[in-house]
Amino acid sequence: MRRGWDWGKVKAALMTVAVLLGLGAYFLTGITTMETMPSNALLLVDDETREYFSPPCIEDVPREHVERMRAVEAVEVRFDYKPNVDCRDSAGFTGTETSLLRKIAERFGLPKKLSRWTADGDWRW
Repeated sequence: MRRGWDWGKVKAALMTVAVLLGLGAYFLTGITTMETMPSNALLLVDDETREYFSPPCIEDVPREHVERMRAVEAVEVRFDYKPNVDCRDSAGFTGTETSLLRKIAERFGLPKKLSRWTADGDWRW
């Protein structure tokens, strides 16, 4: 009868675990989630065109158009207004993209990625 560990089998098991963990990490970094606009995010709406804009998109809008806009929270316009197409296409209403691996790491204490919005709904960028 043999005593001790069969180091060949231990090494093979450890290599299998390492490869599986590596593959899991690789695939988890490929799966991403996009931060969505919170319901209290501040938007600018144009009542004439029934469109809403994010503040970062306003610099491309003609001044006379901006002057007739009013500020509202996102929850107030989601069903009655449509997003401005140019603003939507330039990611004006979404935040940062985060991998699933990062989300898991954040649950274990890694500092969270900076959100595009403050807790009050103000825009950071």
